[in-house]
Amino acid sequence: FGVEAAVLVITVIAVSIVQRGWDVANVPLASVRVPILARLHAEKDEARFLLIQRLMVIIVIYTSISMGIIVLTLFEPLLGLLYGKQYFLAVSWAIPIATLAVFFNMFSLGNSTIRQVEQYWPIVAGIMMTTIVMATVLFTSVSTLTPSRLPPLAVGAYVLGRGFFWLFTDLWTDYAVFRWQGTELKVRAVAAAGITMLLLYFGTEASTHFLWRGGLAAAGLLTFLLLFRLFGGVGHEARQAIENLVNGRVSNKWLQLL
Repeated sequence: FGVEAAVLVITVIAVSIVQRGWDVANVPLASVRVPILARLHAEKDEARFLLIQRLMVIIVIYTSISMGIIVLTLFEPLLGLLYGKQYFLAVSWAIPIATLAVFFNMFSLGNSTIRQVEQYWPIVAGIMMTTIVMATVLFTSVSTLTPSRLPPLAVGAYVLGRGFFWLFTDLWTDYAVFRWQGTELKVRAVAAAGITMLLLYFGTEASTHFLWRGGLAAAGLLTFLLLFRLFGGVGHEARQAIENLVNGRVSNKWLQLL
């Protein structure tokens, strides 16, 4: 019973940490996106509805990828510094899962949009498919794993299921509500983030020293920004809208980096 209790505690704590990570990644929009989208939809202001949604996607992309880079590069030395190397070895499996979790967060806005346009069947369908995915992963693997392997399996299934739900609802929203407007933005972000994460993975194998990892995190952020801009960035229309919003308070030279 002691082993089962320990496994349960580790799993619950890990799920809670992942959930808090999602909350942090959504902090810039957590309290404003639903009321803004609801008001614009009620006013049938389609042009502003589309624009605000695109700006929110941009914010979530930057916050999610930035957190993913920080987790991938600094999670190991920070845990080792705070709790010791042995503790990190016990939870090292959390790094790829946490990185994947914040990566999926890029697609979390579709769910909010669906609720505002009163199309609930995609949410129900997404929940059903997510449940199937999680149950399949758990039931096909749990009997072959030792107790120490159960926490990463459970947390990984949770993250995969939640990410699948977000991806499904977000793609449905892009198709049904926005007619694929702005989808290329997410494609560019996924491509830039994928290349950046791959390069960072090889960099993390070189050293666990905190200064090295700190420099690696800074290089990763810069690499993502440059690749994202090289692939097209936020797009001309969104960049122009941002310029109008800041109204000269930020140099246009900086805005061209978006």
